[in-house]
Amino acid sequence: MGKNATGRATEIDPQGVERRQPAMNIAARFRTALLHRSGIAVSLFLLLFFDLCGAQTPAADSLVARLAEQGFENLVVAVSDSEWVVHYENRVYRHEMAAAGIVLAAAVHLAPDIESLVLVPQNRGIEIARLAVPCQAYLAFVQGSGSSRAFSDQIVFIEGGDQPANGKQESSFWRFDLIANVGQEVRLGNYDDRFKLYGYVLPALLVTPWKGSRVVLEAIRPFYDDIGVHGEETRIGRANIGQALILPGNVAAAVQFGVHMPERWGWVVDAARFFWQRRILLGAHYSKTGFLYRYDDTWIYSAMATETWRVYATWFCDRIDLQLTADYARYLMGDSGPRITLMRNFGETSLGFYFTSTAEDKHGGVQVAIPLPPARRAKPAAFRINWPERYKLDYRATTRVYTIGPPIQTGISVNTGFDINDFYKRLNASTLANQVEIWQELWQTP
Repeated sequence: MGKNATGRATEIDPQGVERRQPAMNIAARFRTALLHRSGIAVSLFLLLFFDLCGAQTPAADSLVARLAEQGFENLVVAVSDSEWVVHYENRVYRHEMAAAGIVLAAAVHLAPDIESLVLVPQNRGIEIARLAVPCQAYLAFVQGSGSSRAFSDQIVFIEGGDQPANGKQESSFWRFDLIANVGQEVRLGNYDDRFKLYGYVLPALLVTPWKGSRVVLEAIRPFYDDIGVHGEETRIGRANIGQALILPGNVAAAVQFGVHMPERWGWVVDAARFFWQRRILLGAHYSKTGFLYRYDDTWIYSAMATETWRVYATWFCDRIDLQLTADYARYLMGDSGPRITLMRNFGETSLGFYFTSTAEDKHGGVQVAIPLPPARRAKPAAFRINWPERYKLDYRATTRVYTIGPPIQTGISVNTGFDINDFYKRLNASTLANQVEIWQELWQTP
């Protein structure tokens, strides 16, 4: 027993079709009588009790149980006459499209006759997308009828902002993740030493105390360094607290304060908005920070006086899995200039090239991101040991790495670890159109 969008009681019959229940008509008459025979305060209390305590349909309860068993969090299923809306947060499947495929398959197996299913994935308890999927088109696609292009064209991104969903099950809050990571830098060196390498271990502790928040404690322990910039001591990588939220107009924003890379402390603000069915992303970044470094048991720091900023536009191509970003930024050295980045995705693997020009330097490089196994991680718990979803490698070549003095650090921004595209879990037009085929493979999973 449950409620549809208009508040009517519903039940799912064996064929998955909702029908109105006469028993709730009695309840409705009872509630009306209460308004006439009781005090206003008592009546309103009882009305609220009836509205909030209605049971879910058996099929919706089954879906919540199945998804919770697989490790999904922040679960809510809202049922109406012809549509199910499924709120969930995925921190167990490496690929967000795979998570969406798991949720779709489970829901449609339980209610194959519904007209539409709206997926509402979350991050930190915040709604990051609404995908309206026509169920009959989905069934035809996963059973081998029609092309992925024709099917993906029928899926609609609904930019409705972060709408609260009450009664969530399996909360993601106050669950700690210990992330074991290895990082590196690869740079162009002198003629007799072409590559300069820097390697380090990067353990991090992450937790989301409340909706939209994130606390990060991260250390850096170098194990190899011939770049000669960072030092050999164990030091703080990041120690910051951030708050993400959805502003009016469907603008995603994040504010972070604390210690950031490279050796900075202070405030950082990000904001971005999608347009044209998530084919275009426009965004901005601003930071006001000071220097912070611990050397020989002494803290060395400066006031928050350095400002950096960046404005950018990203185009997500839905014909091939490609994204093109153009930006203009001011960096930590005071240098500023444009940058072009071209990224091509091959499933979960990404290969990109970038070029930056400033008054101080011109540099470019290659970025590679490779998915790390397994595709399905351990279920979230009060404490979980995990590792990154992807291993990222960045090779940078510059015209002024080494001069007479130390290396020139141009084109460097404050790095808090927050990225808008990663916050949206890469749910954009390019990913949807080119990676929807994974849903066919996952159809029999439930």
